[in-house]
Amino acid sequence: VVDDPTSLMPELGYAYSLNGDHDLAMETYLALLREHPQQLGLVRNRLQPFVAQPEAMEASLAVAREARDAERDNVSVLELLAWLYAESSSFGDAIRVTSEIETLRPDGGQRLFTLAQQAERAGFATEALQAYGSLAMRTGARTPAAEALLARADLWATLSSSHVEADSVRGLARAAYRQFLSTYANHRLRYEAQLHAARLAYHGDRDPDGADALLQPLLEDAPAESAYDEARLLRAEIQLSRRQLDEADQTLAVLMATPVRPEQVDRARFERALIALYQGDDARALEWVGPLVASPQRDMANDALTLSLLLSEAAGPDTLKLALKLFGRGELERRTHAYEAAERTYASLIDAHGNHPLAATAYYHMASAMSAQGKLDEAVQAWRQVPLRYPQSGLADDALMEVAHMARVDEQFRQPAMESLTQLL
Repeated sequence: VVDDPTSLMPELGYAYSLNGDHDLAMETYLALLREHPQQLGLVRNRLQPFVAQPEAMEASLAVAREARDAERDNVSVLELLAWLYAESSSFGDAIRVTSEIETLRPDGGQRLFTLAQQAERAGFATEALQAYGSLAMRTGARTPAAEALLARADLWATLSSSHVEADSVRGLARAAYRQFLSTYANHRLRYEAQLHAARLAYHGDRDPDGADALLQPLLEDAPAESAYDEARLLRAEIQLSRRQLDEADQTLAVLMATPVRPEQVDRARFERALIALYQGDDARALEWVGPLVASPQRDMANDALTLSLLLSEAAGPDTLKLALKLFGRGELERRTHAYEAAERTYASLIDAHGNHPLAATAYYHMASAMSAQGKLDEAVQAWRQVPLRYPQSGLADDALMEVAHMARVDEQFRQPAMESLTQLL
């Protein structure tokens, strides 16, 4: 004899699911939740393996919607329906149902904030922005209004990098960061907001002075948190953009001398290797990347290996290191978006040292600098020259792929793209 008839319902519901009777399974689980709403987690776990099947999800949603219509004040039914909508990527519906739940059982917006984060991770930016915007306008000690405002700004900043209206989306992000920093000047996330706003100014707006001004309060406070170390890395990048190589190197040296996360030390080490390259000092650059190459599990290991191979190939009879110095100058110009100057520098290297091991990379990067200036015809021609002039270079295939990708930019490049793909095959 079973004292509690509902104790067998989880097994019964699971059996229905195994048999393909997904509507009966949902009805069984709903009956369980009416008696034991705390079993919602168990019900989700039992449904999880099946709702990935379209027919199971469709049947489950149909039954759950009917239950919601009949029992609009049953929070466990609404929570299960919201979960089903989220699992089916119907985040707009999930957000609406979650709002219904909050009217019955207020939680300050925590459920909605978690759902918005889930929508963002799943790539549903519009729905996430809608939820963040709603939360950002709320008040109350338990409401994640500040977190939602910062999340909204961060999402806009991320979207601006690939949006067709990048300038206007960056403007929305910029305004949201300003609103956060003025409204929540003492919030625990203020340093993170300052850092993110500075990154947007530097990388998005290409405004190193504006980025530096945003970083200054964070650098002055020197909080014992990751944002401070990230700010020092960004400060070094800003100094590089101003061609202040010694100052940038010193900023990174101070960072490495203080307790920071290992990955931040590795990034600082790699940046110091690049600074040495910009200065034409291959020995010092190799010294900096050595420990990174020796530890393949490190995040920077692949980039370090590429740089190490490049520098090793550059060693040779060029005792004055003229080619290396030209190459380093071109790399710094390209990094700081001085593309016209970079194109000229790479061209000078190729003209004077056409057979040098760095010439193939210089040719490839010269084409990239042309492309960045909108000189697409010249860029395509330059990329096509790399495998012809330097067939043994590891960049030969990469150059052909660049030509192939240009067909997506402009229809006129379809023919050279097809020829490049034929060469690759």
